[in-house]
Amino acid sequence: MTKKLLALSVLFGVFTLQSREKKEKDKCDVAAPGADFNYKSHQFTTDEGVKVNLGAHVQLQGLGTHWELWMLQQGGMTKMEALEAATINGATYIGAGNEIGSLKEGKLADLIVLEENSLTNIRNTETVTYAMVNGRLFDTHTMNKIGNTEAERTNFWWENNKYSEAFEWHEEAQSFTRPGCGCHLGHQ
Repeated sequence: MTKKLLALSVLFGVFTLQSREKKEKDKCDVAAPGADFNYKSHQFTTDEGVKVNLGAHVQLQGLGTHWELWMLQQGGMTKMEALEAATINGATYIGAGNEIGSLKEGKLADLIVLEENSLTNIRNTETVTYAMVNGRLFDTHTMNKIGNTEAERTNFWWENNKYSEAFEWHEEAQSFTRPGCGCHLGHQ
């Protein structure tokens, strides 16, 4: 029986596999309790030769990328396969694999430096200490430029006028996000 994967759609804790041939299970709900999601399709797609790409939309705090990366690994991909989905696979898909997506002499190197090894625990992707953008190194805790030329961070554009059409400014946090954890919002 030949299986050809056409699409993988992840939406609100439910995934749907569509293929040319009917599968035993077309739809699977979240199986793991709590915040851990259990998508068993990701390893299937990798085993079938599909190059999986991470495609988070970054969200306001940038958490979507981490969440999607963790979800890929929870779905059966190895930690290395999940990290490749977040880096070289996407670069290769858009035809830029020779310029970006991995560390190699001559490639452009926008990268992050982690405090902890993400191959030990995929959730260590949250331990970002430094970010390099266009050859400039930044301390992620202050966003000050460090390295060859140091400079203190100036205000981001949205901090200058404290206005966004999409988000309310919270003076106490000096941000568009509310101070503290927002996980309780709407659950009172």
